[in-house]
Amino acid sequence: MSSGLLLRAAVRVLAVVLALVAGVVLAAPVGVASSAFPVPEVDRIGPGVQLVTHGVPCTAAFAFRDRAGRTYLGYAARCASPAGRLAGNGCRHRSWPRGTPVRVAMDAVRGRRGQTLARGVLRYSSWAAMHRAATHDLRVCRNNDFALVQVLGRGSRSVSPTLDYWDGPGGVGSLPAPGAAMFGCTGMVASGVRGLNPDVATLRQTWRWGAGIAPVRGLRSDVGAGYVDDQGRAAGILLAAPDGQRRLVASLSLAMRFARHHGVGGLRLVPGASPFHPSAVA
Repeated sequence: MSSGLLLRAAVRVLAVVLALVAGVVLAAPVGVASSAFPVPEVDRIGPGVQLVTHGVPCTAAFAFRDRAGRTYLGYAARCASPAGRLAGNGCRHRSWPRGTPVRVAMDAVRGRRGQTLARGVLRYSSWAAMHRAATHDLRVCRNNDFALVQVLGRGSRSVSPTLDYWDGPGGVGSLPAPGAAMFGCTGMVASGVRGLNPDVATLRQTWRWGAGIAPVRGLRSDVGAGYVDDQGRAAGILLAAPDGQRRLVASLSLAMRFARHHGVGGLRLVPGASPFHPSAVA
């Protein structure tokens, strides 16, 4: 790494430390973000907020709309199942029923209720759809892990599709090849620090419906978080392996295609208002 890049990295670390000590978050210039974000305001509902279903918090991936104009936040279908976040086979486990209340929240981890930002309802679960379709392909059963929460009332008008830290997404892409980087944000609360943490993961192994990523870190409530490829295209949804020791991502493009054919007509990703900025980590 050049001396210039080392200096920039040192300045960024020092800025974050000073902000935490002072009890404030430093404002970032346009296109550049700090590595710890302030808790979203009530009018900031979108990727990275928490979706709490029957008391279990997970992380929202991306914003979506359907042909009827309904606004959704996506997350992992296992988050909407009595089997829990470590369940690994959607053809074996059942989903909570359509219409189940889901709370849009922040800071709801480690026994805390957190703050409610909006209310929503479960409108689609790939696990329920696979049961109806009598799906038996094990690769699909284990990786088609996608659910949609319709945001209700005034909350639906406050949904912002833009990713914190990275900006974007700019469309939907397939999972990249092994060795490629993926970019996301995890941890509404991590190590006692409130805020989202940027995450750069490397794909270690890929298959048609999913991939394994490294390094292994984060909270169980991170399950459902969205990841983009190095072009800023929404590509994956974060899962946890049943042993809790590995991180996986499910293919978003294939999950969306399945959803369109099983009850969510015209489903589309809502792109971010600003272009993707992978240079934020430089």
